[in-house]
Amino acid sequence: MQGPFSTPGALAHALLQGATTSERIAKLLRHAERGTRAEFQQTLEALPADTRTQVQTAAQTTTFRG
Repeated sequence: MQGPFSTPGALAHALLQGATTSERIAKLLRHAERGTRAEFQQTLEALPADTRTQVQTAAQTTTFRG
């Protein structure tokens, strides 16, 4: 991963710092796209179950570049 969220846990933590809105999930996915699918899985594992489901649903068409 790149940028301010150098680890999957840091990316998950950033999402959890505020309300889980569709806009914030989209922003998480834009950052996650820079990494690998494995890193994205680690990000998902760091999220609570209800949030994880929302992010997984939103990520169905995401392509990872890492």
